[in-house]
Amino acid sequence: MLPPGYGARRGLNWSVVGFLYTSFYMCRYNLSIANKPISDEFGFSKGDMGDILGAQFYAYAIGQVVNGLLTDRLGGKTALLIGAAGTVLANIAFGFASFWWMLWLFIVLRGIDGYSQSFGAPGFIKINASWFSQRERGTFAGVFGFMINLGRIAINQLGPALLGGFVLLGMWKIPPQHWRTLFWVPAGIAAIVAVALAIFAKDTPEEAGFH
Repeated sequence: MLPPGYGARRGLNWSVVGFLYTSFYMCRYNLSIANKPISDEFGFSKGDMGDILGAQFYAYAIGQVVNGLLTDRLGGKTALLIGAAGTVLANIAFGFASFWWMLWLFIVLRGIDGYSQSFGAPGFIKINASWFSQRERGTFAGVFGFMINLGRIAINQLGPALLGGFVLLGMWKIPPQHWRTLFWVPAGIAAIVAVALAIFAKDTPEEAGFH
């Protein structure tokens, strides 16, 4: 039987951790939406865009191995905050990189983003393994998958709206934005959720006062 207040506290912990992981996916899949505007603006070939995407994927794959080991030492919360800082800065810089027209800079920044995001899954799992019992981890795994898809859905709705323009709350007309906003807006969302995680999330129930 759960102690009084444990369910609500775990729900708060889960929410900030889960939504930060969701925001990671918004910062990852934004490039697929910005792919054509970027290639059109700079004259990048499909091979050039493939190099940018490849840098992210390879860095992410390597980081999953390395950062899994680091997360065991650092703790899940610290790992998530490092990943959040990296992906926020990399996405902001990726937008600003458009002012220099350098392919190698896009490749490097996307590689940094991929490596930073590879802190996400180890940190996410490290924290929640402490908060959920073994018999609950099947449910946890299902929600884990839901958060991934929620990030994809969010950016697939937000991205085209930013590029095409939209009406906010039925009152304010937002004109079509430059593709840079596809990197700056998700980065801003991730930064806000990261602050919430820094304030509210705990690595273990013991840290939250449940002994």
